[in-house]
This record gives sequence, structure tokens and C-alpha cells, in this order.
Amino acid sequence: MQRGANTRALDSDLYTPITVACKHQQLLCVQALLPHADLAPLDNQGASLLHLAAAHGGPAVLEVVLPRYIEAGLVDIPSGVDANDSRPAGRTPLMSACVSSKYTEAKMLLQVGASRYTKDSTGCSPLFFCLSGASIACLQLLLGAAPNWHYTSEQLSDATPDWTLLCAALECGSVEACKLLIAAGADTHANVLHKGARVGYADLARMLWPNRPELAAVFDPAAVQEPFTPPCCASCQKSGIKLRACSKCHAVRYCSTACQRAHWRAHKTTCKTPDEVRAAFVANW
Repeated sequence: MQRGANTRALDSDLYTPITVACKHQQLLCVQALLPHADLAPLDNQGASLLHLAAAHGGPAVLEVVLPRYIEAGLVDIPSGVDANDSRPAGRTPLMSACVSSKYTEAKMLLQVGASRYTKDSTGCSPLFFCLSGASIACLQLLLGAAPNWHYTSEQLSDATPDWTLLCAALECGSVEACKLLIAAGADTHANVLHKGARVGYADLARMLWPNRPELAAVFDPAAVQEPFTPPCCASCQKSGIKLRACSKCHAVRYCSTACQRAHWRAHKTTCKTPDEVRAAFVANW
């Protein structure tokens, strides 16, 4: 840069120096290049610098990049069409964070006003991207908790055009996601289109996962249902108080450091990062 290098040069993938630094989590390079960066360019995948920071840069890089987009009013900057015209346009940085199972980054974006409700060009909301990324932690973050859910029953029952959020939850094989959506108000009585036929959710579960009867049981009125319980401290079971999520898995919550330490021996065998959970779903699928 001191010798006059072009800080806005584009390579064959339409990456600029700062987007390359962002993808490789090179914080110091991002900080040095940001004052010279143009926020407008999109790479050949249709992604902006903020999309890349949300999906790949990590919390530290996102924290550096985000103020520029806040100032420009572009926190929900939509993606463009990719070079192969295979990825729908209109994906927001929040969607990129959710599909990549980046809980902390998704939380940071929500805190500065990113919309939970924006849809891409195919009608997919951030909730769909949580399920595509098999991130129950991000799904819980976006939905909120009883009684203050962030979505109405109508929004949770929306289809794109015949694939609902519950369909997406079944597709990724998550009992937890199904129960969470139902607790928040999603309609379980709809018939959805699958391979040219209209089927109910229980039948869809049996078709997608014939060896996992627990998924169909979530929608079976004759089955004994465990009631959904609001988040509580995993150690002392207190609820209705401020809880902090486990920094690794974001799936369990604690009311204090003492409770977290007391519960670690029981929790450590199941504590997995959102990326590890997502990899397990993909392997099973």
C-alpha cells in the first residue's frame, strides 16, 4: 500500500484484497484495508464484504467491518446473482451467518438491526437458512423464547412455495427444530407437496427418515408428547431469569459461572460447536 498498490483490484473471482483477507480471517489486513475499501462490489458468488465477514471472517473481523455498513445503512445488503446463476439473489448477511452456523455473528447482526423477516428472491427467510445450516442455536436466537416469540404463526407457516419451515426442519432431521417451531406457533396440520403428492408432516417424516420414528411422533396426536419447556439453567433448572449460553455449543444455558462449572462433567460429552452439529446432520443425511 505504501508503494501504491491498488487496494481495489479485482481477481478472476471478483475478490478484492480486503475480501481475500476477510475470508482468511486476517484481522490486521482487514483493518489496514478497510479505510480504502469500496462497500459496493460483489464477488462472483454475489456476496459483499459483509456477507463474507458474517460467514467466514469470524466475530473479530465482523466487528471491524460492521460499522461501515451501519453508517451506510447497508446492514441488510442483498446478495447478487452468482456467476453460474445457481444461487438465488437477495441473501442478506444474516442469512449467510445462519446458513454457516455462525451463532455469534448472527447475534451481532441482530443487535445492530439486521432484519429477521427479510426474504431472498425465492421467498426464504433467515429461519430457512438456520435449518439449511442445521443450526438449532441460530434458530433459537431468531425465534426468541416464550412468551415473546419474534414471529407470528402465519410467518412460521409460510411456504416457499410448498416447502414450509417444518418441512425444512424434517429435511435436516432435527426433532429439536420441529419442537421449537411448533412451540413458537407453526401450523402442524398443513398438507405439503412431496414428489407430486400432498402429505401430512408425520407421513413426510416417515418418507424422509424411515428409520427415525421419533420424528414422525412429533406430529402424531396419538403419541405421548413431551411438553416444550422454555430455556432454563442446565445445572439448577431455574427459568425466567437471565441466562448465558455455553460459548462453544450455544445449545445449553446457565444462570451463573458456578452452575456452568458444576455441569461441565455432564455436558462435555455432548458439547459440540454449531459446525460440528451441522457436519453430523450432513453425514446422516
